[in-house]
Amino acid sequence: MTAWNELWCAVQTVNRASLTSLIAVAAVAATEGGAMAATPRRAGPALEHLFDADLVYKPGMADVVPATDREGVLIGSGDGVVSGSKLRGRIRWTLYSSACLYPAVRAGLPAPAGQHLCKVNPGGVIETEEGAEIWFDANGYGLRGYDPAEPSRYVLTMSLRFNTADSRYAWLNAVLGVWEGRFDERSGRASYAAYVPAK
Repeated sequence: MTAWNELWCAVQTVNRASLTSLIAVAAVAATEGGAMAATPRRAGPALEHLFDADLVYKPGMADVVPATDREGVLIGSGDGVVSGSKLRGRIRWTLYSSACLYPAVRAGLPAPAGQHLCKVNPGGVIETEEGAEIWFDANGYGLRGYDPAEPSRYVLTMSLRFNTADSRYAWLNAVLGVWEGRFDERSGRASYAAYVPAK
């Protein structure tokens, strides 16, 4: 079995396999001999920190972004704070997700043991201290139970894009970012760090 086949098998069973093992298989696939390995590779752009975000789920809060063109079902909305050297202010968000256990857990149903992978598609708006509005859209994955000692916690990684009409932050319209973080379903709180390509 080639490393690429091993990677595909690992993807299919990621809710039961170790995330560390998946990363290791991907590394092997990336360096395996053959046509892909013969293609010259160049290093991707370095990333710089854009902001940290502390988010809180707010039951009953109105949707910040509509379900149109969103993947999955509505999970909920909330607000929070973003802080960074280039971006500071308040954030309001709505999360959509497919194959997510959180609604069932929130309803009091028991969660199955082990890891569980879900697709996440949040969106919302950041209102900066200077009064700018920066809309964002994110797509990625959340992995529940990545730490067996804390099965109700998720690790999440998403791609991130921005849209703003404010000239002070127009540069964000031309970059794609990444954010990664943790979510605790017991408290309804999440913390993220967002990164963009370094100049």
